[in-house]
Amino acid sequence: MTLGLAVVGFIAAGAGVVFPDARRVLFALAGTGLFGGLLAYTLSLDRVVDATVADHISTAAAANQVTIADELGLRTEPTYVPSDGAVSARLQLSKSTNLNLDGPNTSGHGRELTFEPTAGRLFRHFERVLEDELATDPQPLTAQLAGGLVEVFELADAIEPYDIGEESVTVTVSGSVLGDLDRFDHPTASFLAVGFAVGLDQPVNLEVAPGAEEGDWQLICYWGSRRE
Repeated sequence: MTLGLAVVGFIAAGAGVVFPDARRVLFALAGTGLFGGLLAYTLSLDRVVDATVADHISTAAAANQVTIADELGLRTEPTYVPSDGAVSARLQLSKSTNLNLDGPNTSGHGRELTFEPTAGRLFRHFERVLEDELATDPQPLTAQLAGGLVEVFELADAIEPYDIGEESVTVTVSGSVLGDLDRFDHPTASFLAVGFAVGLDQPVNLEVAPGAEEGDWQLICYWGSRRE
């Protein structure tokens, strides 16, 4: 996986030199691929990574993803959709202009584009280490996902359910290790959205807002008729 991501990064960088009209998008894609390769390599070393370093890398990757979305005329409000591919869910962005996006990663005649979520492979690892089956009901699923982020990956100090309904879950995240959660497809928010999409087996949308206390964040994952 590490080598594959790095190769994607180098190919995109080379293509950016050859095709100047698409240079900005290709260079952004190159940065994302190289970041993914570096992160995968670092995690494979069984070494503790300084939170500040990880935060800076994560921020750069998010900025590159937003650049790609802007260049292609896409909305940056992602939908997380269950998938049978290499990762358990895909991140889907809807088109906001009349640009032609037809291609292998598009659907609906070019109206949407799909990416691998930041936390897609992280969640796949979580599924492998989970002792019980992944829950399919919002309440136990929320507990599993919160435990994964706090106890397994230590990406937050605490995640407390604020409101669990039939078509939405609101949680409060305290002590985020990777900085502000309002970045595009932030790893912590991405993990929760991917988890709900997979566990509930339906598309999930995500909203992020500052919490009541300084440093806290409120995350809302919603699905079903609330998405309409």
